[in-house]
This record gives sequence, C-alpha cells and structure tokens, in this order.
Amino acid sequence: RIWTHAGKKSDGGQLSRDEYISLMFDKKIDSKTNQLKTLHEIRSERNRLEPHKRKCFRASRKWA
Repeated sequence: RIWTHAGKKSDGGQLSRDEYISLMFDKKIDSKTNQLKTLHEIRSERNRLEPHKRKCFRASRKWA
C-alpha cells in the first residue's frame, strides 16, 4: 500500500485537511475502512461500475 491510513502518508507525513477532503470526494478514501485506496483498487472498481460507459466511450467521442 502506498497510503497507510487516512490522514497519513506512507512516509509518515500528514495529509492536510484539504487533501483529505479532495481525496474523499474523489472516492479515493474508502468511507467504511477510512483507508486510502490504491490506484489499482480505484481502477478495478471503476471497471466494475462502468463497463457500459467504457464500451460507449469511443462512439461518444465520435459524435462529440
């Protein structure tokens, strides 16, 4: 894990409140465990939640 726990970076540094909030809004912090998600988890979740969006992506670009 790159991030250890909410408000702490793996190097031991603290997250600022604004950083924390922006991560929270970006859903990078798991609200249940208060753990920061790794990029891999975020990606796999996005793939799970939006397979249809991914399929339509190219087509929508064409008409944009």
